[in-house]
Amino acid sequence: GARPLMADLRNMLEVVACIGILLVIALMIMEMMR
Repeated sequence: GARPLMADLRNMLEVVACIGILLVIALMIMEMMR
């Protein structure tokens, strides 16, 4: 594509970071509810 590669990588890293944080929060909630 015409967009620079760094912009795509940065967007992907942001998405991965958001998903990772949500997974960590979900695991913490599951641990507390156990």
